[in-house]
This record gives sequence, structure tokens and C-alpha cells, in this order.
Amino acid sequence: MGMYRTVYRQIKIGAWIKYIAFFIMICLGMSCEIHAEPVQQEILLEQLSEALSKGNIYEVIPDGSGDFTTIQAGVEAVESEDTLLIYPGVYNEAVEIYNKTVYLIGTDRDNCVLQYESTDYHKVPLTFGAGMVANMTIYGYHTGEEKKIDNLYVTNDAYNNGTIESIQMWQMLFPGYAVHIDQNYSYARDICMKNCKIISNNNQCVGIGSRGKNKITFEDCELISNGSGGCLYFHNTQNQEMSGDAFLTLRDCSLRNYKCPYVMSMHSMGDQNPVYLTFQNVKVTTVAYERKGAYNDTNMNVGVDADGKVMLGEQVTLFDEKKSFDFIAFVRQKVSHEEEAPELPEGITYLEMVETNPEYIKKETLLEVKARKRHIYDIYNSSKLVGDGWCGLEYMYLTPESYGNTFSEMNFPVISLEEETVEMPMM
Repeated sequence: MGMYRTVYRQIKIGAWIKYIAFFIMICLGMSCEIHAEPVQQEILLEQLSEALSKGNIYEVIPDGSGDFTTIQAGVEAVESEDTLLIYPGVYNEAVEIYNKTVYLIGTDRDNCVLQYESTDYHKVPLTFGAGMVANMTIYGYHTGEEKKIDNLYVTNDAYNNGTIESIQMWQMLFPGYAVHIDQNYSYARDICMKNCKIISNNNQCVGIGSRGKNKITFEDCELISNGSGGCLYFHNTQNQEMSGDAFLTLRDCSLRNYKCPYVMSMHSMGDQNPVYLTFQNVKVTTVAYERKGAYNDTNMNVGVDADGKVMLGEQVTLFDEKKSFDFIAFVRQKVSHEEEAPELPEGITYLEMVETNPEYIKKETLLEVKARKRHIYDIYNSSKLVGDGWCGLEYMYLTPESYGNTFSEMNFPVISLEEETVEMPMM
């Protein structure tokens, strides 16, 4: 096996593409069976052929027949621009890739599982800042009670003037993402996740802090949130040294959010890092709550709320109290990556209030709470002013290449509901 591995590492891409693919097939066939459908094999060969143009390829195989038995061991050993080919197995580890680019390519999305208990904000299944992750399931689980999040957004003075120590202490209040992308190494680099299933039972599935000249792309990915956060949290940077235009693209993806009132949360921190958002064929399944106490009073969203979507004829399904109770009871349980959450239709599933706590119900009658909107995107600007960007963001703009998505706000041009919206009637 070592001889073949040496051969295919040295072969150059170009006119020899078919020759490369042939040797890759020999190598993989001799070392370990690939659990993938024929079409996946073709995609895998394309990915490996591209990887050969960048650096070496090493195998991660749990039984010890490859170069490494754990992903983190491979990350620490290889050079920047090298690739780790991940074979089927459950890798229970927190993989951290800092200050270098390592490509992680699984051989079979459903059987190459990277998982870790993500109740600690600083220790999650995958942390990286550049390169590609493909054909893997990444799962952030919890074994006990998840941390409660009262408000994801705070004013700058809550950071105690922004010292590293106070920021880290503040972050400890939060559970972690399944995938965390937020480091200065990302500046002027590309980040891509392809054909991945990303599941979180805690905070958002993916948490991203972009840097200037970033190109961040998700293709053919499933983001499944069973926790307090939705599918995606994104913020830009106000660091002048990391300034420049950035791009976030979701293409042919599905977002399935079963618990959080917001499927996506977007936070603009300043004008140093303008971001251009592109959504293409993104299918969204999410929930809305009758109880407005579930929604942030800091939300600056100027788009159409869940009630207004009924008037626009968008996809909204109403659950009565019995259906709502059964559904919420299920999602409050621990859900493994092998256990599918209840099937919900595409669009919004509107849940009737099932709380019985008198104090909680009393809170719902407060004028401040009643004034909140049931938006499915949480929008926040550090300036505390509404901007001219997507859904009221500052310095974040929807591109004309956005189309084919479940909700009108994700399609260009954005259609707004001019007239005053009314409260949605409950079943």
C-alpha cells in the first residue's frame, strides 16, 4: 500500500487526470473498502484529484491500516494544504485546525461521523478557518441538560471593554456549535463545506465570524438544529487589519430547525467587512411560536414576520395545542444523529403556546413582549440602528444571484409586505 500511496502523491494533475483517478482507485481499493454509491465515487475521485494538485493525501482509518487512526493526529502531523481522507467510523473527538489549511474529505457522508459533546463553547466537534470539508456528518451532542441562553446578543460593555479574558468568560455562558469558523487565519482565504450533514443539539449548527476577503460556501449540505440556537450564526468583523469584502453562499442546502425561534442569526459588527449573501435553492424547515417571549427584543429585522407570511401565501402549517405539546416534548429530549426528528413540512410550523407556568404566561401579556415580532431570522447591528442591507442589516447585502429558496426574503429582489400585518389566527 505504501508504494501505491507514494506513486499517487507524486502524480501531477492535468493531462494525467484519468491516470491519477486509476491509481487512486487502486490505492483506496487495496487499503479499505469505500462505502459510497457510484455517483459518490465519481465525486470523490474529482475531489481527490483536486487535492493532489495542492499537497499530499493521507488516510485516517480507525483500524490502524492507514496513516492515522484519529483526525486530530492527522491534522497535527500534516503540512498546510495536505488532505486527510477520512474512512468510515465514528470519531469522537474535538478537531481543531488553527493557522494552516487541511482538507478533510470523507469517503461516505453518513458513515464518516465526527462527533463531540458541544456544551463547552471552546470545545466543539470541528474548528477550522480555511480549506474544504466534504462528505462527512458532524454532530454536536449533549449528555445532560443543555445550557440556557437568555439573549445571544449583548452590548459591547458586557465584554468588560473587550479584554480576551472577559470575552472568554462571557463565551463560557454559551454552549458550542457543531462547526466553528472564526479565526484571523481565515483572512483572504476560501472556506467550503460540501455534502455534509451538520447536526447540533446545543447552539447553532455552524457559527461563523468572517474576515475580509473571505469566500465561505456551503454546497449540498444539511444543517439540522435540535438546540437553543438555529442552523447558522454569522457575524462580520470590525478589525481594520482584517478588512475587505466577504462572501457567504449557501447553495442546494437544507436548513431544518426544530426548536429555536430563529433559523438564522446575523450580526453586523461594523463597516470594515462588508458581506455579500447568496442563497440558491435553499430549502428551509423551521418553527414559530405563539408565545412572543421566545423572541429577542433586540431583533432589528425589517422583513416579513411569520404572521405576514400567511398574507403572502408562503408555506405555513398550524399545529394545535396537542400537536404542539407532542412535538415540543420530543425535541426537548436528546436526539442522536441516527434518530430523525419528527417530519415537518417545508416552511414554517406554527406552534401554539403549551406553557403552564402562571408567571411565564403573565409575562406574555406585557406590552414590551406583545410588541415583538415573530421573525424567523434574528438581525442585529452593533450600532443599534437599522441598516439598508438584507432584512435591515448594516453592510450585509443580498446578491442578485439569490433564487429558488423557500422564503421570499432569501430571493432577489426581496419582496416586502407594505401593509400592517395582523396577528395570525390559531387553530
